[in-house]
Amino acid sequence: MDSEEKLQLSSGDLPLIFMKECAPDEYFLSNIALKRQMRGLGMGSRLLAFVEAQARQAGYHKVSLRVAIDNLDAKRFYQRHHYATKAIDLESNKRVSVLGPGYQSMVKELRNDD
Repeated sequence: MDSEEKLQLSSGDLPLIFMKECAPDEYFLSNIALKRQMRGLGMGSRLLAFVEAQARQAGYHKVSLRVAIDNLDAKRFYQRHHYATKAIDLESNKRVSVLGPGYQSMVKELRNDD
């Protein structure tokens, strides 16, 4: 099976949209998750601090991520850690039932005192 056939199989009836996840000067955090029983113990903050340290070590001054628009707990968590909304990407009506309403891109400017 060639790559075009794989693409057709993976897309089904949904229109494909390719979005740029981050700017070239941003360190992109792809996924972070904690089991519900581990929340509120500081683990998420420590994971985020580790990612930000990795970004600094790699020479980046910004960290970016995407969070589902309807994931209000995650959005509040990132806002408490000084991430700000940079863009909102809404899904088309055809895709909402499968993928949710869309994603919010958030960015944090890293400072030396963080």
